[in-house]
Formats: sequence, structure tokens, C-alpha cells
Amino acid sequence: MAKKQNKSSRFEKGEEQMNKEIKELLNWNPEGVDLKAIGKINYPPKYFPKKKYGEIVTDEDCKQPFFSESYLYPLLGKEDARTLLALLRIAFKSLGIDIEGQE
Repeated sequence: MAKKQNKSSRFEKGEEQMNKEIKELLNWNPEGVDLKAIGKINYPPKYFPKKKYGEIVTDEDCKQPFFSESYLYPLLGKEDARTLLALLRIAFKSLGIDIEGQE
């Protein structure tokens, strides 16, 4: 006969798993995306005359999680990146999940 668990321990185990999966999602970094090349296309030198072509996106930016300003700005642009991140926060908040500090 299967061991019966009380309701609270099942919930806590589920919550731990959910938090782990959310953390994995928020820290995910896609493979095969050349963020520096995208940055060169989206931000040509005329926008940043004091920087060399291709210096807009740093190696550190490329290592950031996908759902971060550093990663999404060169990919989508500042406004769209902020909108996406805000919508993500709102969606998680509506589920009762605080993603601030999960990163």
C-alpha cells in the first residue's frame, strides 16, 4: 500500500519543484544565438559614435540569462525588452509567484 502523505508536505514539494523550474527558465541562455552579430545589426555605429563597431554587446551580455535586460536589449530593443520583462513579471504575479530575486 502506498504511503499516504499529508496535504501540506505534497504542496511544499510541489512548490520547491515549481521554484526550481522557474529559476531554470529565468536563467536559461539560448545556444546558437550570435548576440554580438544581432547587436551590430540593431545598433549600427551611427548610434554609438564613441564605440567601435561591435562593442555595443559585450561578452558578459552574451552570458546573461535570456530573460534579462542585458540579453534582450540588443535582441529586441529597449522598449520591447522592457515590455516583455514586464509582461513576464505580471504573468507570474497573477499566478501568485514572485520572480524578483529568482535570477
